Amino acid sequence: MNSDEINPDDIRTDFFLRFENLLIFLPPVIAYLLCIFADNQYCDVVLFDNHFIISHLQAGVFWVSILFIPYILHYVLRKKKRSNHFILFLHVFSSLVLIFSLPYIYWKLPPVKEEWKNLTLPPPNFEQWENIIQLANNLWQVFLIVQFAFIIYALTRIFKKRNPVMVYEDAANR
Repeated sequence: MNSDEINPDDIRTDFFLRFENLLIFLPPVIAYLLCIFADNQYCDVVLFDNHFIISHLQAGVFWVSILFIPYILHYVLRKKKRSNHFILFLHVFSSLVLIFSLPYIYWKLPPVKEEWKNLTLPPPNFEQWENIIQLANNLWQVFLIVQFAFIIYALTRIFKKRNPVMVYEDAANR
């Protein structure tokens, strides 16, 4: 048997079954499914009075790029054995809920244009459209706050010095 050959026992399956892997693998899958099954290939995103038209694929790339640093921090926390499993689970779960809810919200938008707010009598769907856009903006903000909060948590856990606990025998020998 050559050293170049891969033994099936050498492949660790626990790496592939970690919950944080969903941070990297699920957003592109969602974006791909939206590209296939959504009525249109683009969604109108209005963030802070700026109007963007992005494709579902661009949204998937954005999600992966935002979630890459927290994913690496999940890995480092596990390697250094400084992770709190509840916080890791809470971060991944909340991130995935937000990632699933944003395309759903943009999918449910009524066909209204932002420029219609300048009309004397806007159409009846305009108020509903504004409420949905405001909800989407709030979810984007929550998504970014969750990621930044986790990054700060992870960096403090990684670089915080542990206070060694003195063993009674060592203290008695002094």
